[in-house]
Amino acid sequence: TVAAKLPIFAGYNQQDAQEFLRFILDSLHEELNRITGRIPYEELKDIKGETDRRGSARWWTNHCNRNDSFLMEVFCGQLKSHV
Repeated sequence: TVAAKLPIFAGYNQQDAQEFLRFILDSLHEELNRITGRIPYEELKDIKGETDRRGSARWWTNHCNRNDSFLMEVFCGQLKSHV
């Protein structure tokens, strides 16, 4: 059951549908990930003077080196917000 994997969904407490959808999609992605060897997470540091475009490409490449599934192709991307 879902509650066995994610105890927050046990019982009758109200949960956000977004949390559930995110859990399901993440679980499916992990099962369908075409990257077979688990590459350890490497924290990238911001580089002073680096353009947003270059930084974005560097972060996206780092992400794609560890994640490759049909779900990622459909649902993943990058956003940039302005305040």
